Amino acid sequence: MSHSVLVFFCFLIPVSMQAFLVGNPGQPGLQKSGVIWEEAPCCNVRLSYVTDFVFTQECCDTFTFPGHATSASHLQVWTQAGMLTFNTKESLDIYAILGGTRIQVDEEFSTLQHLSWGVGAKVLIFRTGRFRLGWDLKYIQSDQRPQFFTCDHLAYTLISPFYFDYSEIQTAVGISYQTAHFSPYLNISYLFSKLDPKPMMATVRLPMIDIEVDVSTKSISNKEKWGLSLGISLIDEEKMSLAIEGRAINQNALTLTGELRF
Repeated sequence: MSHSVLVFFCFLIPVSMQAFLVGNPGQPGLQKSGVIWEEAPCCNVRLSYVTDFVFTQECCDTFTFPGHATSASHLQVWTQAGMLTFNTKESLDIYAILGGTRIQVDEEFSTLQHLSWGVGAKVLIFRTGRFRLGWDLKYIQSDQRPQFFTCDHLAYTLISPFYFDYSEIQTAVGISYQTAHFSPYLNISYLFSKLDPKPMMATVRLPMIDIEVDVSTKSISNKEKWGLSLGISLIDEEKMSLAIEGRAINQNALTLTGELRF
C-alpha cells in the first residue's frame, strides 16, 4: 500500500470534534442550601459527576488525494468526569474538571480511556422573577493515544511514540426558568476544538508484511462552530440536582449530571 494512502485513511481523520457539557445557565444560584452548611450565601462548594456521550458527529476529511473520493467520518466520544465548583454569592462559579475520555471514529480506530481535564467559569448575568441569564466559558484538554488503525478490516499497528493532543474552548450564553423543583434551560454555544498530532511524523507497520512506513500528519479543527443545547435540572430540597442535557447542530450528544452542594 502506498505512503499517500496510509496518510489518507489513518492520520487525517478529524477526531477533535469532541465537546463537553454546556450546563444550566442559572446553575450558580440553583441550590439554596448545603448538606454541611445550611446557610452560606457568600460562598459554597459543589461536587458533580458528569457522564457525557457524543453519539454521532459528522466530520470532513482534511486532505484529498487524486483517485480517492472525499468521505465523511462519524465520531463517538465517551467522557466520565468529576467537577469541583467554588461559588461566590450564588452568582459566579469557578470550576475544575477531571476525568477520563475515549473516542472512536467509524471502524477506523478507537482509544482506551485517557485522562482529560479542564477549567471554566459560569456567571449569572441577569435574573428577574424565575428567569435567569448566564454565560459560561471552559477549556478542556486530553491526550488520546491510539494503538492501531484499521482499513479494509486490516490493522496497521502504530509502532512509534504518537498521540493526539486535543484541546477545546467552548463558550455559551443561555436562559433558564427556575421553580422549586425543576429548571429547564436553553443555550447557544460556540465551540473551537483542535487536534494536534505529536509528533507530526509517525511510523506504522503494514499488515501481513513486516514493513515499517513513515507517514506525515497535520493539525485539524472542528467544522461546525455553533450549536444548541437543551436541558432540564431537577432540584431536590435545594441541596442536590440532577440534570439531563441534549446538544445538536454541531454534534448530537447527551449528558447526565448529578450535583451536591456542601
